[in-house]
Amino acid sequence: MEWILEISLRILAELVLHGLAYGSGYAILKILSLGRLRIAPYLAIEERRRGRKGREPGIWLHRPMQARALKAEVAVAVGLTFWIAVLIGGGLWLAAGE
Repeated sequence: MEWILEISLRILAELVLHGLAYGSGYAILKILSLGRLRIAPYLAIEERRRGRKGREPGIWLHRPMQARALKAEVAVAVGLTFWIAVLIGGGLWLAAGE
């Protein structure tokens, strides 16, 4: 019973972390590009090209009949980088205050 709770909490934590990182990265990229950059939806992370195994290399998601869009993984990476920088900066700021 304990392992079920652990697995469910781990999945919940990963979803919250990924969602927060994607949302932050999405907002940062949209602001920096002045809204011109197309970013793939969060659910496109699991999307694979037909006929190929593994992930397509590169940062762009190419879909038939649609304009290319920045992969959702890139938005997650930008968001995680932002929050890591915030945590490090906050820690340095607190350490310098003492």
